[in-house]
Amino acid sequence: CMAFCVGKEQYGLVREDSWRELSKFPDVFVVDERDKVVKLSEQLQTVDKRTEKVNDVLVKLREDQVFDCLKGWRYEMYPVVKSYRSTPVFLVERAAAGLFGIKQYGCHLNGYFYQDRSLFMWISRRSPNKPTFPSKLDNLVAL
Repeated sequence: CMAFCVGKEQYGLVREDSWRELSKFPDVFVVDERDKVVKLSEQLQTVDKRTEKVNDVLVKLREDQVFDCLKGWRYEMYPVVKSYRSTPVFLVERAAAGLFGIKQYGCHLNGYFYQDRSLFMWISRRSPNKPTFPSKLDNLVAL
């Protein structure tokens, strides 16, 4: 993996299959194999410009069917942040968040109950039509 950085700050980790594809867009992603880092171009100075240019690349990668994860495109923009309450440096399509190894936050609810002095847990199963992890076991509720 390579560090994924915006400016001098690391926000994630990029696998080799991902950084090799991203390197084909040097106006957006600068891949430095010697220092093992993938950076957003320093020309992209604002949150809006970063979001726009990264999204343009992701749309192209989705159209070309480069990554399976992009088949789960949700039109849901996800903040790229250092920590939960920090200001985003850009927004990325949720389905692509894993390509950048960024932190992802959510709230999950599980249910349990006692019966005959034994603890049991309710576990749901995802719809077979879900774009990500179809038919797999899951939390009862997740936001």
